Amino acid sequence: MVTYLVGTDGVEASTAVREELQDTVEAGDSVHAVYVATETDAEEVQTGNDALELFRGAFPEKVRVDARLLNREREPAGELLVEAEEVDADRIVIAARPHSRTERFVFGSVSHNLLERTTCPVTLVPLGE
Repeated sequence: MVTYLVGTDGVEASTAVREELQDTVEAGDSVHAVYVATETDAEEVQTGNDALELFRGAFPEKVRVDARLLNREREPAGELLVEAEEVDADRIVIAARPHSRTERFVFGSVSHNLLERTTCPVTLVPLGE
């Protein structure tokens, strides 16, 4: 039994990760999907709920799926690390967008930040430009 922690930032990321996991997840596994809201406005909450909805019912019946929108005032990578520990994740799965060096320097990268701070295996699912 494998426990997957999925971090998503929208429908595109959820779709890519869900497709990646559909060939991997087996009966008895758990998928914990998380959207980390950095704002509390209605638009972001709706974006999060839409992204999480893609995981509900996406896997065989014997796969446990938990989808949660979180806003505990942590940056996304930090929130994913805390959540990974709380659910005892065996693997973290996130979608990764390509960033220029300037974008990565100025804004950071959740995937890069996560890779630097975890000992849990991380699967990066590539997204287009």
